[in-house]
Amino acid sequence: MDKQEVRRFIDELRDEASKDYVPVMRKQTAALLAEILREKRPRAVLEIGTCLGVSGLTVLNESEAFLTTVEIDEERWLKAKENFAKCGFSSRVNAILGDCREVLNAIDEEYDFVILDGPKSAYKDNFLQAIKLLPVGGAVFADDVSYHDKVNAEIVEHKHRTIVNGLRNFISLIETDKRLKTTRYDLEDGVAVIERIG
Repeated sequence: MDKQEVRRFIDELRDEASKDYVPVMRKQTAALLAEILREKRPRAVLEIGTCLGVSGLTVLNESEAFLTTVEIDEERWLKAKENFAKCGFSSRVNAILGDCREVLNAIDEEYDFVILDGPKSAYKDNFLQAIKLLPVGGAVFADDVSYHDKVNAEIVEHKHRTIVNGLRNFISLIETDKRLKTTRYDLEDGVAVIERIG
């Protein structure tokens, strides 16, 4: 498939996911990701949370990078692998089935770009693991940091408290750590782009 065909395939995948209530990266967020990838031109990308492969396909289509992506749900992992193959990207992707915490502990390679889109309550812990693999000049793209606007809400329902507290701790970390430069984007479910400057 050429770039335009892959983009159309991604749109179809997103529509299909929406009907089945599967949480994939939304259109404006993926467009921002594509823009940043074209600007940064990473060589090696690590993605935490593959789902059906929407964001992974965006990485492969908009950059020359090799993608390592981690997914805990076997059904979604298999579907993502199928989608990468359909688009002709199998040779540029290592799709790992497993718990991101265990996988992050086992990885010792360097990545110049990380997509954080796994379990929201664990963003801070996963970020602290991922930053060890990121050189100065590398960047992390964190999706869903507003969590349906609940992160800024005064009252949070009990069932969402663990996730919201986890995201608040993550945001506090990325906005106060002197090694980092964080840019927040108020689009869709909130995005933070964190560059390692020291």
